[in-house]
Amino acid sequence: MKIHWTFKETIGTLLLLGAVIYLPVLISDYASPKVMPFRPKAPRQQTIKVFPSDPPTRRAVMDVLAKQDQLELRKKKLFVRLRDTVYRELSRKKRDSNEIIQDLVDRTFDRVSDPDEQRSLIRNAGRLFP
Repeated sequence: MKIHWTFKETIGTLLLLGAVIYLPVLISDYASPKVMPFRPKAPRQQTIKVFPSDPPTRRAVMDVLAKQDQLELRKKKLFVRLRDTVYRELSRKKRDSNEIIQDLVDRTFDRVSDPDEQRSLIRNAGRLFP
């Protein structure tokens, strides 16, 4: 038996062998794409300015945000005090008791707007809430 290879058959065999080797690699790359690392760019100078440049406006904005933060902290304190002391039994029995207590806190703070009165309300919650 004499094997006679021609140039055409050799090229065909090499192409077939290359396809058999390279095709699984190509499919695996397609199935799991490579993740490019995140390289953040430095922000432009225009996007860094958060507040206007004049100090009185900046101070006024910070004061408003501080008042809002203090109000939320007082609401949270009253909620925790009511949940843990006054309405402890209610919070153990009902599933939606947190929503009921939060609604009560919101309605109470709508009526009592002075921060000193709110602090007094939190301090005396055991006597003021039935």
